[in-house]
Amino acid sequence: MSDERQRSELDGLAYIRAVRDGGLAADPLMQTLGIRVTEAEPGHVVMESTPDAAHLNLGGMVHGGYLSTLMDSVTGYALHTTLKPGETPPHLAASYRFLTYGRPDVTLTTTGTVLKSGRTVGHVRAEIHDADGRLVATGETTHAVVGTGAGGRLRPGPST
Repeated sequence: MSDERQRSELDGLAYIRAVRDGGLAADPLMQTLGIRVTEAEPGHVVMESTPDAAHLNLGGMVHGGYLSTLMDSVTGYALHTTLKPGETPPHLAASYRFLTYGRPDVTLTTTGTVLKSGRTVGHVRAEIHDADGRLVATGETTHAVVGTGAGGRLRPGPST
């Protein structure tokens, strides 16, 4: 069975677990940044990553865009664990707060927990901790729940 077909036939939890276990690839940006799924339960996902020199800002700390990407990824995946086959959760809104800085070569653990999973909208909380247990950032996101077409891709909207 092709990856596209398998993705479209799995429910969200089975899909995220297949990514965690290496049976399916994570999305390309997560692969590029070295973000890996370590836990996947209904409404709860944990990811780990270790930023290096390529992920730093001019001040020598982990770039806020990198931290935002971690929270974006974990919240989308967490909500995905609650969805049926043929559904996907694009972001509608995101709010992130940076509480301290991330350091290069220090592993970050990002946790996403679903606060509400509805038929058309979901809400998810994210936290990033470093290897010393420091809370680096928090966030909350809101997602639509939409159907996908053939191959697990978003269906095009109305023409304008």
